[in-house]
Amino acid sequence: MTDLPLDPWLAVVSQGWGLIPRSARWVPPGFSGAAVARIETPSGPLALRIWPAEGPSPEQLDWIHAQQRHAAQTCPFVPRLIPTRTGKTRLRHAGRWCELATWQPGTADFRLQPTPQRLQAALAGLALVHEAWSHAPPRQEPCPAVLRRLDRLVGWTAADDTALAQRLALHPDPDQVALARQAWLLPRTPRAPAQVRLSPWRNRPVPLQPCLTDVWSDHVLFVDDKLTGLVDFGGLRWDHVAVDLARLIGSLVDGDTQAWSLALAAYARHRRLEPATGDLARLLDRTGQLAAVATWLRTLVLEPRPLADPGRAWARLAQCTLRLTQDGV
Repeated sequence: MTDLPLDPWLAVVSQGWGLIPRSARWVPPGFSGAAVARIETPSGPLALRIWPAEGPSPEQLDWIHAQQRHAAQTCPFVPRLIPTRTGKTRLRHAGRWCELATWQPGTADFRLQPTPQRLQAALAGLALVHEAWSHAPPRQEPCPAVLRRLDRLVGWTAADDTALAQRLALHPDPDQVALARQAWLLPRTPRAPAQVRLSPWRNRPVPLQPCLTDVWSDHVLFVDDKLTGLVDFGGLRWDHVAVDLARLIGSLVDGDTQAWSLALAAYARHRRLEPATGDLARLLDRTGQLAAVATWLRTLVLEPRPLADPGRAWARLAQCTLRLTQDGV
């Protein structure tokens, strides 16, 4: 749970939005550094998001909000931003931006209740969001997601190997040491083949448009088999739609090839999907797991930083490691 005191932020809501909360509580934090509270009001529950201190500039946040508002016009599962008394959708307090949006009903429980209907609903929703964002002329540039993965894989050096071994020798938790050592082999062994697979895309221009880039199972809400929420727009940036397909499908069904085909077909029923986009999505999923392992090893061991929920972070490392062990790269 976040260490932020909630009362000052409730005062911000009262002053900036003119709302008197009946009650409020923090929700379990994610990995973005943002804090989210559920606020009960006379008109219904709202979500208060407090961006991390190193969050976006005012211009970046305004752009993110503009895309979110545009998607919410045609996608009822996208949270609607609530304007402040001045008409803005952001306020600054204690060095951090905050925003208020509708609280979407439902539960992020696909992994507990995976059904073909839910999978198809999630991908149909993603297609509708992408379609809403296709109004702007696309950019033709190399895929940023490819470049990010190459940077992470190339950035893992022999010096990192040495430093990791030294740190693990002093690490107090034997289970975490065993996991880290298992994961440690992954960025080393298949790193070169992953780079080879990504290299043809390094300089290949592709159409870019606004993408979520961090849409995964924890951000997809359901009531029964109906998609009721697609939440957390903090990673919104220009990219290729394959990055969202990779992130979402991989988080829902891992490497299940039959489920991947079902998911891509569901997306294609609502938005044109080029075969090359599906191929790139699968490649980004596989290499993304490898890049994630390198990132988590750096975050948890090499350059440890405070985390709201370290146990959950180690669980993510374990999940990525298991996927790579089972599916390969």
